[in-house]
Amino acid sequence: MKTKLFIISILIIFIVSSGGCGYMCKKFNLFCDDPTGIPVLNIEKDVEKTQKTIKENTTIIKESSDNIIKETESITKEADEAQRKIPQDIKPEIDPHIDSIKESSNSIANNTERINKANINLLTTNSTLEEVKKKAKTSDKILLKITEERDEAIKAKNDQMQKMLRWVIVASIIGAGGLGVFGFMYGNRLSLTLSLVCIVVMSIAIFVSTYLIYIIIFGGIILIALIGLLVYNIIAQKKAFKEVVDTVEIAQKNMPTEARTKLFGGKGQTGIMDGIQSKTTMGMVQKEKNKMSNLWMYAKVNGDENSA
Repeated sequence: MKTKLFIISILIIFIVSSGGCGYMCKKFNLFCDDPTGIPVLNIEKDVEKTQKTIKENTTIIKESSDNIIKETESITKEADEAQRKIPQDIKPEIDPHIDSIKESSNSIANNTERINKANINLLTTNSTLEEVKKKAKTSDKILLKITEERDEAIKAKNDQMQKMLRWVIVASIIGAGGLGVFGFMYGNRLSLTLSLVCIVVMSIAIFVSTYLIYIIIFGGIILIALIGLLVYNIIAQKKAFKEVVDTVEIAQKNMPTEARTKLFGGKGQTGIMDGIQSKTTMGMVQKEKNKMSNLWMYAKVNGDENSA
């Protein structure tokens, strides 16, 4: 009977707990199956920040490149002018140096042109990022729609418990009223009893609807307490069973042979205990006896001393 009550209590607690999870998620943000709110990705802001950085740096590179090209052109002009003014007697010695300066200037100008081309590629990439930003906006809209649909689904799931309780309350009111009237009019005790049951069910439904969070909390505490009680009872029963077997074995070893044979059997005879104990009990006792070799020796020694 106790085991049946324990199982029924566990089932009631699990039913109430599973039905109240949606309510707790909605009201207290507890036991939620799915997260709420829209995930923050910031893709559009990150793209805008990258575009701004690219634009600022490409502008600096372009301005610097233009200045370098102007300076190289100025250096080349100055070198040509200096080369024309060199006296003929020292011209063969100075010309190679002037030519080297002009070659270096041309090389700088060419490399600067390559930098400008790379800068143009960066600007093209910036345009590509603009397309990415547009796609990010579209993704945000889709994500917002999906999130709204998810929230609506969660809300519908959470409302199921409340709708069920409301229907239970309405049905209980109708049942209590109809059965009560019928019972009083015709003196039918069964109708009055069923009417009382409807009132009890209605009261429980109203209580559950109002204080569901507290029911779940206290139900969980009760469940833990019941599990602890069950474990304690199992340990206590095992200990008691062992003590009973120990006591019987000690008593068996110290009783007269005739009485021991009559109770427990022996030498091909069946004892009274064989008719009382089932095969399962005898198997459990035998297992416990196998653990008692030291106890048997102690009882035997004491029994021999008492006999002497």
